[in-house]
Amino acid sequence: MSKNTFARLVSVLPALALVALVGCATIGTIKKAPLDKGEARVFLASHDQVFAAGMEAMDGHPLDFQESYEVDGSTSVIISTTKSGGATWGEIVRLTVHELSENKTIARVVTKKRAAMNVGAVGDRSPAIFMSIELKLRDIEGYEPKPAGPMDAWAALEVGMNPDQVVDLLGVPSRFEQNAEELSWFYSIGTVFFEDASGVTGFGGRSGKLKRWVRNYR
Repeated sequence: MSKNTFARLVSVLPALALVALVGCATIGTIKKAPLDKGEARVFLASHDQVFAAGMEAMDGHPLDFQESYEVDGSTSVIISTTKSGGATWGEIVRLTVHELSENKTIARVVTKKRAAMNVGAVGDRSPAIFMSIELKLRDIEGYEPKPAGPMDAWAALEVGMNPDQVVDLLGVPSRFEQNAEELSWFYSIGTVFFEDASGVTGFGGRSGKLKRWVRNYR
């Protein structure tokens, strides 16, 4: 290798290191992510049942349990990581367990790559985690499995949610209609209606409260 080539290589190393660090995720950053973010699944079980099943799901290959903590009386968080090796630098995974009502609990999974350039990372660990929780809950006498899919997130709707929270659950609607009294969002599986929606236009805005919803059963 010539001196000039070596010098050029050395000169670009700091830039490459900076690119690798941009977008890095740590346990600290994933703990700060909003608790209502992530892939969601509703289970017809109590918080404690889903949390116990989640602890097992978050502590088995390829996940390594790191810590868990209680946010409040109805919400808990579990954090795990995957090891680096081969083509991946590993991931950090957060499972949030929130009890919506008696025997109805929503679980949310956030998966973050340790580095933005980590092309070998899976990117979303939620399907395997949700399946593991489901299988463990089926060992509980009286538990009724609930099919996964759009209807699952639909079941997590709560009166009073703002538009952003509904988008987090259901995604962006296919169309909307608005008048002086309410804002209607239309999905393939149903329609949601907001009141106090004068400040909400189209699909965005943080004002307006979810007042009712109608599902299309097929």
